[in-house]
Amino acid sequence: MEAKERDYRLRQQLIELAGRLLAKGLVVRTWGNFSLKVDDTALLITPSGRAYDTMAPEDLVSVSLETKKALPDQPLKPSSEAPMHALVYLNRPKARVVLHTHQVYASALSLSPRELTVGQAHQAILGTVSIPVAGYGLPGTKGLHQHIEAALRSSTSDVVLMARHGALIIAEDIDQAIERAEALEEVCRAAYEKLIGRDGGVRDDLSYDNVLETALRDRRQVAYPAETLIVSTDDEVKQLPEGALKPYLDDFAQIVGVSVGHKRRGNQAVFGPDKAYTLCFGQDEQEARSVRAVLEKNARAAQVARIYRQNPIPAWECRLMRLVYHKKYSAMAGAK
Repeated sequence: MEAKERDYRLRQQLIELAGRLLAKGLVVRTWGNFSLKVDDTALLITPSGRAYDTMAPEDLVSVSLETKKALPDQPLKPSSEAPMHALVYLNRPKARVVLHTHQVYASALSLSPRELTVGQAHQAILGTVSIPVAGYGLPGTKGLHQHIEAALRSSTSDVVLMARHGALIIAEDIDQAIERAEALEEVCRAAYEKLIGRDGGVRDDLSYDNVLETALRDRRQVAYPAETLIVSTDDEVKQLPEGALKPYLDDFAQIVGVSVGHKRRGNQAVFGPDKAYTLCFGQDEQEARSVRAVLEKNARAAQVARIYRQNPIPAWECRLMRLVYHKKYSAMAGAK
């Protein structure tokens, strides 16, 4: 009975963690993944494709630290990044919580070719003076996990930027994990604004539309009766050079498309005249708002890439990721 009670308590804690991260805007929908260390043999992790606002304790998945695979009789599949979480616990004995987030400015700064310096005000919270950037790999692949392990072994930092992907945050308890995620975003936003020389801004709430966005949506929605339309008038999108916006972040390739320009060409967004606004499409309002969120995040990543002369993700990888996403993850999320 004691083991069952402990298991349920850990599941409740992980659900509460997801809720707190959602409330702070550090995660949305099914993006990212979180885990708690159960003991020296297992971890508990969020499932693949399940939205955090509908996730229940029984949905969480127990994974073996040794095999990095789900234990028998689990109700759902674990996140594809479960092996990465296992590697963290094996390389950081004091770790009890691992967050993998796709937060806006941490994702954008993952395009940096070098480690990120942490100012004195945040060093105590983050527990480091510099944050390494792990090499790029396709989501859920051994290559990505190997890059993470290499970063963990070459640095004592418990915060890692994952190139073109997001952030990895390691902590000894849930409060520390959330505090580090918030501090990381503050550090990365400050670094971004110093790099580009202006206030980057951020949409604090995915559901917020300004007056112009609402007016444009009402006017243009009638032309797209089979889809839901949301509009972006984000300043960082407007600041982009002329031409199409290519994927610099992998979730842009998955969710938005392989290239966004003034013609839609099968993508989930299209620019209006002079990039004054962008139309974002989805099967429902939640999906359309998610498209907008990723578009605006990728615009910031593109600004970082421009300064550091980083190329977009190769087109063939973008097409592959988009295919996998639509065949697997979007179908799983929609079924829940």
